[in-house]
Amino acid sequence: MHPHWRPYPANAYPSGYDHPTELGHRAPSAPDMQPLVHMFASLESRLDQIIRLMEENNQLLRSIEQQQNRVVTSGSGSVIVRM
Repeated sequence: MHPHWRPYPANAYPSGYDHPTELGHRAPSAPDMQPLVHMFASLESRLDQIIRLMEENNQLLRSIEQQQNRVVTSGSGSVIVRM
């Protein structure tokens, strides 16, 4: 998961209130929810991959921009040109 994301609040329940599962109460089993859970897990994985590819693309674009800003002179080395 992306490091800047906080998918869930640190404590979704006000102080003094325990989540029902912490009290031993469990919701009835819902087998029809499994495909939905799988779909969200798959979606999260795809989003992580897209974010990684976007970050890699941004790095490549910065590299291309730096190369375009350099002009090779006939003397010694290159000169950085700012526009």
